[in-house]
Amino acid sequence: MVVFTEQIATIQQNTADFNTFIQILDDSWPDLELLGNLTSIQIYSSEQPNKPDTFGFDAQNHVSRLALKTLENMTLEQDIFCISECFLATSVPMFRKDGFSAVVLVKPFTELIVAMARLNEVEIILIPIQANTSIINSQSGNSSNSDWVNNVSTLTNAEKFRPVLNAIAQRVDLSVILNSNVTLNLFEAHYQLWNLTSDTWSIPNYRLLIVDDVTNSVANANRHKVDMIVVVLIGILVFAIVVVLLTISPIKSVQHLIGQYPLIAMHQFDEVRKEITRPNVHYVDEVDILYDETNELVDRLQRLNEDLYNKSKELEHKAMHDELTQLGNRNTLTLELNKIIKTTERNPRMWGLVYLDLDNFKQINDNLGHDAGDQLLKVAANRLSDSLRLTDVVCRLGGDEFTVILNELSNRDDIELVMNKIFHLLKQPVMVNGHELSVQVSAGVYISHGPVEIEKIMRCADIALYAAKDAGRNCYQLFDEKMSHLAERKFLIEKEFETSLENDEFKLALQPQTDCATGELVGFEALIRWHYHHKDWIFPDDFIPVLEESDRIVKLGQWVAKNAVLELVQLSKFKSDLKMAINLSARQLFDDDLLPMLNDVCEEYDIAKERIELELTETVLIDDIKHAQIWMESAQKQGYRVAIDDFGTGYSSLSYISSLP
Repeated sequence: MVVFTEQIATIQQNTADFNTFIQILDDSWPDLELLGNLTSIQIYSSEQPNKPDTFGFDAQNHVSRLALKTLENMTLEQDIFCISECFLATSVPMFRKDGFSAVVLVKPFTELIVAMARLNEVEIILIPIQANTSIINSQSGNSSNSDWVNNVSTLTNAEKFRPVLNAIAQRVDLSVILNSNVTLNLFEAHYQLWNLTSDTWSIPNYRLLIVDDVTNSVANANRHKVDMIVVVLIGILVFAIVVVLLTISPIKSVQHLIGQYPLIAMHQFDEVRKEITRPNVHYVDEVDILYDETNELVDRLQRLNEDLYNKSKELEHKAMHDELTQLGNRNTLTLELNKIIKTTERNPRMWGLVYLDLDNFKQINDNLGHDAGDQLLKVAANRLSDSLRLTDVVCRLGGDEFTVILNELSNRDDIELVMNKIFHLLKQPVMVNGHELSVQVSAGVYISHGPVEIEKIMRCADIALYAAKDAGRNCYQLFDEKMSHLAERKFLIEKEFETSLENDEFKLALQPQTDCATGELVGFEALIRWHYHHKDWIFPDDFIPVLEESDRIVKLGQWVAKNAVLELVQLSKFKSDLKMAINLSARQLFDDDLLPMLNDVCEEYDIAKERIELELTETVLIDDIKHAQIWMESAQKQGYRVAIDDFGTGYSSLSYISSLP
């Protein structure tokens, strides 16, 4: 188009006026039409824009708007219009000597379409929309989807492409093609269709469709996709290999470290250290840090385990040993007895349990202090340990109570040998805080020839111990069943005492006292009797020693003292100068309420205190001579008479008389 425009401009410049130019152009029209494949040339002058000079068919109605726009703006304008076929109109401004004109060249649009198709190697379809009722009908559902193919105005390479177009029409509705890009697989080839018409370039009532054979592109894309997949897979594989190569060593190290944790749980700390020693490296990574932290953890756990073991052993020792003497305690005794009992279940043999008490230990504690008592206990513990065989076990139960397990006895002679050795070593004088003390013990022995219940053997040994005390102390007794009966009777006395006292089962028997010279009655001695359930009589020798072991004797003593005074009140009606003798036990000397109670009773019934004689036995004096002296002085100052009963039957001498008030 540009070539023909330049030729027309050359003709115009070589003519003198516009009319001559038109005449020359009219003569040249056949050549121009043939060479340029033109269908029309129209010249619009600026002087008469509505009367163009036309060569070929008259296209004024279709191109005048385009020419006027060129005359107005002096710009090149193009447009496409269609009648029975489509044409491309190009309006070019042209200057003359006497003015300017707009030259409109019109040629068939098919030529352009074919050129475009060849240039872009595509097929172009021109579809008249106004005449194609199938589009409208197909959208409303009244026509077949393939009707539009019959109204195609222009189709490049129609002979080859018509079958493809028919197949497209069978597969896709035109409305879909006009509104979006479509890709189809037809005849083992891939085709892509799209609507070329846009807002900037459109043909009224026509649509320009592009059909591109993208088989090679699709194949290339598929190959590229496969290549990409292969590359990605290779990359992933390479990455995985690199990751594995980089992590396999740390993973093995971590796995090796994990394998050491069971050894840590089993406290094999030295073995763990050998296995997790980290080599010296320039770069320390997380695994190296983990190894270092694990080593530190092992060190801490080992220290903690050692501390825990030491503390456990310390607590175990405290739980099983007496703190003062370091002998075994009651827990050790129970443990050792269980061992012997289990052993004798399989292999019966003779063995024994000894209970020992230090005689008069309380008086030593009270007179010399607890420090002296503790020193005496330590000496006794050491001597007990020295006197025993290697197979025997000595324990301290508390206070002055000790136990000895005699293991593997051959006969009763072994018992006698061991006990004699114990008594021999313990009776040796002991110097404590400048005082020379003689340790005396009472012991009870239970002999077993096989398994026996722990409670029974401990109870029987305890019964034998009390039998030794009743026998005069500083001796030992072997348990027999008679002792068990005595123990049961003792338990009965302790159990029934309170009830019997409340039920008035205790009675006073008054023993007359006479003047040896004149035979005159001078008084009575109050003697206690127990009328058990008002049926049987329990004698003082049976229940007094039992009650003296506890504060029950204090309660009974107050009852005796009060009722003895009341009896004296009644007897005073017959003879006003009679006196009443009341026996006291050792525990009553420590009863701070006894003398005040007697004072109140004597004052209430107007009984002179000198008529009350408080009798102490020799045993009471020996138990605590200093306290007895203080108490006797206090009683005498308050007006009571104090006498010593049964003097000379024990271990005292006349020297005691001189020290008493």
